Amino acid sequence: MFSRSTFGLAALATALVLGSAPTASLAGVDGDGVPDALDNCPLTPNGPGNVSDQVDTDGDGYGNACDADYNGDGATTTIDYTELLTLLVNGEIALTGPDLEKDHDGDGYLTLGDLSYFEQAFTGLRNLGE
Repeated sequence: MFSRSTFGLAALATALVLGSAPTASLAGVDGDGVPDALDNCPLTPNGPGNVSDQVDTDGDGYGNACDADYNGDGATTTIDYTELLTLLVNGEIALTGPDLEKDHDGDGYLTLGDLSYFEQAFTGLRNLGE
């Protein structure tokens, strides 16, 4: 299960190991120049120095590329997976409105690539932000 608190814990652990608060040198683990505390998807690069370059359809502060918690309960579960599969039953489709949050690769379509991305994150084989 993917939990959003993982990102904050990683920054805290880094600060504890180094014995200080995170600094600009630690900002932007994903290399996009956006400090992790301000980054809406800390493991997937946004545009150069611009948090708004990554879409956050549901407005929860997590960019679509790393937000597979479709129902907003704080965890990625089989409920979210079922929601994604329900849309994919009829094949690859163009996404609109709230369903755009399921577009993890940002191409505007729900495809098998988005499903694969979700499955890898859900099973722990890859963090959604990678």
